[in-house]
Amino acid sequence: MLRIMCQLAISAVLVAMIGANAEARTQPRDPAAIAKLQSEVGAEVSLDAATGSAKFVKIKRGAQARATAMTAQAKKDSTSSFINRNAGAFGLKAGSAELKLRRMESDSYGQTHLTYTQEYAGLPVFGAVLKAHFDASGELSVVNGTVVPDIAVSAAPSRSTGEAEAAAVRFVIGNGLSARGSRLLVFREGLAKGVPGDNHLAYEVEVGNGTDVREFIYVDAHSGKVIDQITGTPDALNRRAYDAQGATAPGPNYPATPFWIEGQAFPTGTLEADNMISASKETYDLFFNAFGRDSFDAAGATMDSIFNRGNGCPNASWNGLFISFCPGTTSDDVTGHEWAHAYTEYTD
Repeated sequence: MLRIMCQLAISAVLVAMIGANAEARTQPRDPAAIAKLQSEVGAEVSLDAATGSAKFVKIKRGAQARATAMTAQAKKDSTSSFINRNAGAFGLKAGSAELKLRRMESDSYGQTHLTYTQEYAGLPVFGAVLKAHFDASGELSVVNGTVVPDIAVSAAPSRSTGEAEAAAVRFVIGNGLSARGSRLLVFREGLAKGVPGDNHLAYEVEVGNGTDVREFIYVDAHSGKVIDQITGTPDALNRRAYDAQGATAPGPNYPATPFWIEGQAFPTGTLEADNMISASKETYDLFFNAFGRDSFDAAGATMDSIFNRGNGCPNASWNGLFISFCPGTTSDDVTGHEWAHAYTEYTD
């Protein structure tokens, strides 16, 4: 029963998050091209929320001819042919001519994977990567990734690199900052967030101080305005565990004296603590790997968990700040269930 409750709670979070994304994917950018692609591959096509173009294409087995030979060139040719036939569905004007092959590799299952990046007027397009996957028989099975459509920006910058770097440094708060490198590219606003946005010719400027500040600032190469910022020192898993010592949660040790903090030796030797610490990581990894969500608030919040509480037993709960457990309840399903409450609270 507890495991079912945990699955239901986590499912509620997944439905809320997927539902929010689905609302953004209302209409394909090119309905006719998407319909043609669906007819060709014999399966549904997932759309990119930011662009309305195809982002995941699962090709029904037998819908495409196998590569004429099991050679690398044959697979490249097969991929180019597929993309050229369906350029409009992917948001490409010139088909495979807009893509550059960066990597081709095979795995232990005999599958081959080709990775392409998008270019515009010889410039890289930020975040635009398309991948083609061949099964062990040489048949194209999946094409997935993100392509930026409708690029129509002047590739000749109106602002100099120095002007862009100065604007980027001014934008970041901190001491001892300097521009540590820059490059010119095409930047699509909202792409990483999955929302529609405008295309810009932009400078990507790395700003840092060599210690605790590293930010990537995107400056419009024509207007000189900052259009986005991405941190180069992202938050990561940060857990703390506390022993309530049989008292009402959070007990006498919270928050000053944790039983265990991130980076200390694990396992701790205390089963109740080990269970909830380990299951907290599993929950974090699930949402991070599936949705890129950094902790329950999507902003790297510390995940505090408390074992050996003495109130309301036998039970476990999330109270808006931490999860806490009566003795014998720190199993993986119960821990995941309580963290699911936290994720739900921040995704409604």
